[in-house]
Amino acid sequence: YNETERPTGPRHETTLIKKSVLMQGFTVRDYQDEFGEAVQQLATWLQEDKLTYSETIVEGFDKIPQAFIDLFDGKNKGKMIVKV
Repeated sequence: YNETERPTGPRHETTLIKKSVLMQGFTVRDYQDEFGEAVQQLATWLQEDKLTYSETIVEGFDKIPQAFIDLFDGKNKGKMIVKV
């Protein structure tokens, strides 16, 4: 968020066009009919320790402003949680 220059990287637009590559995005709403089944499967994987997650926990109402700043500076690991 604080970068002043656009990141550089490989540009493959010409190759994609020449090869008629199809790129299609998706959102969670595209799969809303399977949501219940997915939640059950994720819960099972979590119980079986097949799914891991990371979180940064900060305690104190007074820490909210700094936690917010740290979030945008990338100082958190996983989800940023503030316990008040």
